[in-house]
Amino acid sequence: MDLEEFVATAIQQLVAGVRKAQDGLKGTGARVNPQVASGAPGRFDRKTGTHIQDLSFDVAVTIGGSEKSGARLNVGVAFLGGGIEGGSAKENVATSRLQFTVPLLLPMQEIEPPSS
Repeated sequence: MDLEEFVATAIQQLVAGVRKAQDGLKGTGARVNPQVASGAPGRFDRKTGTHIQDLSFDVAVTIGGSEKSGARLNVGVAFLGGGIEGGSAKENVATSRLQFTVPLLLPMQEIEPPSS
């Protein structure tokens, strides 16, 4: 999996998970990423009043190439596998870590009106 696909998929799945949790908690009084009162500490989106969260990534990245395939950049994902392939190729691989933060506005869950 390349880095672009990994970051995009992680953010999309995180937001979808927050939405699913919000829907699953309706009627319980619990809220995921609730709307907060003005003046609360932290960073907020001026338009919606939603708390800005920092999504931090710490990713192992492999950079490799072979005379046969060219250079490539991949997110390191642990897996077990095996196989046999014929042929030969000279391959060089380097592994690095990337750490970065993406500011994110998660879907806000507004306070539900009391049931009568």
